[in-house]
Amino acid sequence: SHEAMAAEVRPAEAGEGDWVEVPVEVAGSVLRRHGARAHMELEGKAVSLVNWSGEVFCIDSVCFHAGGPLTVGDIEEIDGRPCVKCPWHSYIIALDNGDKMYNSLRKDPASGKLVPAGWRAMQGMQRCYPVRVLGQGRVFVNMASDKDTPFRSDAYSTNLDLAHKAFKGASSR
Repeated sequence: SHEAMAAEVRPAEAGEGDWVEVPVEVAGSVLRRHGARAHMELEGKAVSLVNWSGEVFCIDSVCFHAGGPLTVGDIEEIDGRPCVKCPWHSYIIALDNGDKMYNSLRKDPASGKLVPAGWRAMQGMQRCYPVRVLGQGRVFVNMASDKDTPFRSDAYSTNLDLAHKAFKGASSR
């Protein structure tokens, strides 16, 4: 739910480094069913947890392209990878690493026309974070992973006012 954006987060146990624990009630709601999502603030960033076939992903909530509510979009598998489709401009983003997926084209030598050439990926678009699921429904997210690598979604991830506006009225699944 939108209210989860303001959820308080406790640091993980000593020795866990940059891993942050997701509030147990939020983690539980995501772990309970396939397709469940929760949108929240972790370490000053708007992120979403998504359960897809029992695997939990964490990704910047706001789309890198135009600040849309990316993670309320439909999820589909592309080349065996779970991807979310931004409801604003239909950009397709892989949940496992934030690649922007697109259907490439090639020129058919016989006809000279453009024909589909399969899915390709543009890297460095949407920041994703490693997730650990431990016993008793505890979920931890590594918010410092790849922190020195720039992602296009970084421009929006700490703009919490924008995140709240983008998700206001957007249905959470």
